[in-house]
Amino acid sequence: MNDLLNENEFINKSMIDYFKKTKLIFKYNNDFLNIQFYSIKKNIKKIKNIKKCIERIKLLLKELNNNYNFNIIIIDYNIKRKFIDDQYNINGGYTILTNKKDKKIYVYRYSELCKVLLHELLHHFYIYNDDDVIYNNDILNRKININYNEAMIEFLATIYQCKFTNTDINKEIKYNKKIAENILNMDLKNVSYIYTYVVIKYILMLNYKNVLKNINNKEWIYNYIDNYKLKIKNKKPLKNVLIMVSCSNI
Repeated sequence: MNDLLNENEFINKSMIDYFKKTKLIFKYNNDFLNIQFYSIKKNIKKIKNIKKCIERIKLLLKELNNNYNFNIIIIDYNIKRKFIDDQYNINGGYTILTNKKDKKIYVYRYSELCKVLLHELLHHFYIYNDDDVIYNNDILNRKININYNEAMIEFLATIYQCKFTNTDINKEIKYNKKIAENILNMDLKNVSYIYTYVVIKYILMLNYKNVLKNINNKEWIYNYIDNYKLKIKNKKPLKNVLIMVSCSNI
């Protein structure tokens, strides 16, 4: 918990002020998971949701032949995402990649909790080029910074979230298109991965079967992203809450 009490590229002062008010409400342990949930007060509905997320985590880790030990801190910071290019507004958690067997994951935004947990866990099993690169196929001809690694991890988290919630992939693609259309016309400052998480992920979702088939063929993935010419309308950005994946809160 102490690691979350210092400002960094993900955490700002208002978040820390909330974190300091919380207390340990629920914990779960097994041979490879140590999960702690912090909140201001006990909420049975939230605990039930976390238990549901834990069952999905266990299924995911079994499928991935996990050999790691995960220490996961969850805090129910309730500020919703909006259509704003700002890392404090977009990110919901983070993890640090190391060669150690013990891994740490922090999820501090309650919205889309289960999907964010999948995203952070997947970072430890799939690693792509993590350098920001210039994307040259933006339909408004802007020079946008994108990140292959974040795009692929968000893509995989979406695929697994759809799987665990029995959500039709094609319906998710239609939803992804809707929010991509709104993000294309945003005032982008290249300070968050909102374009990567939504627009580049949409490109991956459109060809999800081949992307999954080439999941370990990194050059194929990079070339596909770089050369795909997206043809959708750019709409005026919405002012309401941004939900990255339609089934995130199921």
